Amino acid sequence: MKLSACMIVKNEEEMLRRTLPDLAKSVDEVILVDTGSGDGTVEFAKSCGARVFHFAWVDDFSAARNESLKYATGDWIIWIDADECLKPESAADVKKLLQNTSEDSCSIPVYECPLGTFEPASFYYRVKIFRNGKGVYFKRPFNEQICGQDGKVLGGKLIKDAPLYHWGNFKQGADKEKKKERNIAMLKKLLEKFPNDVNYHFHLGNDLKEIAAHEEAIKEYDCVIRLNTDARLLPFAHSFKAVSYLLLKQGKRAYQAAVEALKLDKNNCWALNVLGSLLLSNNHLAEAIDVLKQSASVEPPATDEWTFFSSQQRDYVANFLLGDAYLKKGEKQEAQKALQAARNYEATPEVMEKLKWV
Repeated sequence: MKLSACMIVKNEEEMLRRTLPDLAKSVDEVILVDTGSGDGTVEFAKSCGARVFHFAWVDDFSAARNESLKYATGDWIIWIDADECLKPESAADVKKLLQNTSEDSCSIPVYECPLGTFEPASFYYRVKIFRNGKGVYFKRPFNEQICGQDGKVLGGKLIKDAPLYHWGNFKQGADKEKKKERNIAMLKKLLEKFPNDVNYHFHLGNDLKEIAAHEEAIKEYDCVIRLNTDARLLPFAHSFKAVSYLLLKQGKRAYQAAVEALKLDKNNCWALNVLGSLLLSNNHLAEAIDVLKQSASVEPPATDEWTFFSSQQRDYVANFLLGDAYLKKGEKQEAQKALQAARNYEATPEVMEKLKWV
């Protein structure tokens, strides 16, 4: 059984130096489609044994990914990005499972981690592995979807023990800003053509929220809610809207959005934390503690369907707020437990300062 890794890249030499050597050892071939690099991406990829091809960028991620599939000779394909790390031991587990499965596609966890680490802040499941030669292709210029020969979006058996570690969302500096600007420009252009596409509205909202353009982000989340063509997105649209309202110091609207999110998903950590924060700021300490304890104990979803889960919201944010609530209530022992749990996730200056008070 032969496994091919297919990737599309542009100016990713720095990241490839972190991820490609292990990937090249883990799979049987690496297909790398370069869309116009001006750094040493191509040369480094070739030095790792990758088969390198060139494709002119046309503002369409799916077009570039479909180009990469043309060159794969493996029985199975894993599609992967330069900023995603596949551990060699995970690849070995994947190969064993693929040899004995009757499935044509598989989903795996994608962990969002700080650069160079394996400590996830959040994760989601995505179909990343599929059989070659079955007519599988990518569609949608942005936030690509994988489709079978019949045109239907592929699902896949979940392989929980073979995660990818995604480092790109934690990059800082000019490169990240350029990618964010590119994504926002692409999404706005796509929405001119496809104004009722909830996925484009959702991802544009997320990108706008990340650059603190909260009022614009809220408008995009409202479009997702109003169009209501993908029920999976609704609890996240409501809860991310709640976060933006909270950061805009519009407490009443934040509360309303959080409540709507919790009607759809009672364990949505973003919404629970917004609600807990509002209760805390209004000195409703007992109610805040109940809500934040619920958030801090949420179990990750056990499903192979698309979903999104934030360890950062559960393990850090909920416990940080919980510690603050206990401090205000004068329960220092409980405050210390919660703040230490937050510190175990990330020892931020804020949590270290709070711990001085207990």
